[in-house]
Amino acid sequence: MSKKKQNTLRTITIDTLQKVLPARLIQSYAHRKTIEEFADRLGLVYFGFVDQHIDEHELVRGFTLSAEHRDNHYCVGNAYGYDVTLVERADTLRSPKQREQTYRWVILQIDLRSADLPHMFMTPVDHSETFYTNFFIKYARFQRLSKNIWQHHDPLFRDRLSVFAAPEAAEQLAKLFSMDVTAAIGHYFGTLEVEIYDDKLYIYDSEPHQSQESLERLFKNGLWLAGQIDAGNMTNN
Repeated sequence: MSKKKQNTLRTITIDTLQKVLPARLIQSYAHRKTIEEFADRLGLVYFGFVDQHIDEHELVRGFTLSAEHRDNHYCVGNAYGYDVTLVERADTLRSPKQREQTYRWVILQIDLRSADLPHMFMTPVDHSETFYTNFFIKYARFQRLSKNIWQHHDPLFRDRLSVFAAPEAAEQLAKLFSMDVTAAIGHYFGTLEVEIYDDKLYIYDSEPHQSQESLERLFKNGLWLAGQIDAGNMTNN
């Protein structure tokens, strides 16, 4: 079936469903179709909802991992030589003195070829107190690294992004993220967040309405950064 016919059929299906189903279910159906079609285009296997307590699958970890998170649209496969996992994760963050907040991320996990990388988290977003309370409970030794580390880097990266890690990781991270790499992150990653943990790269997108374009941006930037990290780590070693 041609792409034009597929799009026409999809439009007819959604128009038909709109007459009999609530808007919330229509949006959920369209969201699922967007991710399914993207996964199919890349040759990924789509599993849908997975239960972290019951289903047998590789659990996506990183800072969003919790005992109560909910994973949906779980996909696995290989993209441009890297083993990847794509998942949409929802969780409610709670803090004794702050209001609870519900977060939803689309997460791309990439298995890096490098080993013994420092654990780090990079964000251009000023999160809420609830977020940072939970974050520093999980990562008690993390600190916001001094901007002086990036003093000669592109101002868009230096002024917009915060990098969190254990203090002793600062020197290695400064070597791993060259000025060319940080400049590209500052100019092209937008609100995407980055974590390196256990020799895996995580790219987080909290955009509430995913599209083929936003998923392509997630993969394009994530796979590019994985290649840069692997190349930089081999050079530094």
